[in-house]
Order: sequence, then C-alpha cells, then structure tokens
Amino acid sequence: SAASSAVKMACDIDAKAVVILSETGETARYVAKFHPDAPLVCVMVDGRIGRQIEGYLCNTVSFCTDKKRGDGAHVMLAFAEGKKRGLYKDGDAVVCVHTSRNADGVKQFAVRILYVTSGDPHLATPSAEVGSKRKAGAA
Repeated sequence: SAASSAVKMACDIDAKAVVILSETGETARYVAKFHPDAPLVCVMVDGRIGRQIEGYLCNTVSFCTDKKRGDGAHVMLAFAEGKKRGLYKDGDAVVCVHTSRNADGVKQFAVRILYVTSGDPHLATPSAEVGSKRKAGAA
C-alpha cells in the first residue's frame, strides 16, 4: 500500500521523480509495479542491485554510493545526480520512499514529499532560529 500511495501521491502533486532508497531493490520493484509517470531514481550501495533495477524496470535510473545511509546522505546524492541528468531542478517536488526496521526487525515503509535542494538538509530556517532564541531568552 505504501508503494501505490507513493505513485498516487506523485501523480497528484505532479512530482518530477520518485526517489527510492533501497538496499535490495525490493522497494523499487514494489513502486515500479504501479507504473508511475515520473521516473524512478534509486539509490543503493550494491552496484549489482542497481544494474538489475535499470535492466528490468522501465523509466528507472540507479545511483550507487559507498556513503553510509542516514543523515540525508542518500537523498542529497539523489538530488545532485538527478539534477546532473536533468530529471529535476531546485524547488521541484519529488516523492521519497524508503524503509527502516523496527526493534523487532519488521520492515516499516515511509513515503515523504521532498523539495529538491542543493543546501544542507540540517540547516535551520530563519523562523526556527527565531523560535529557539525566544525559548532560550524566556528560560
């Protein structure tokens, strides 16, 4: 249901791409099953998986990295590489699908709408800085 929701969401917001963070390619296969109009941009560590994804899934590009997953590293790679290939530009909306495992080892899916940026994803916005200064001054 997460994969079909991601494709529906991409259609509804006219997303430029569906970014998939994957280790095994399973999530990419789930999403591709629903034939999104937007290209699938897959980021993974295993080059073999990336070649398989590009080989049998239509409208898909994959990027392999040796960077550890987390802290937005794979999303930022997808943004940079997708912009190089002309898939999207800064400010465009994309749908991001990824999984994580809970303490019991059960896979949990997450679907997010992200806006392409070249900046650091951890930079605070001016309104967040103002709010934190107010809290610090009040204490």
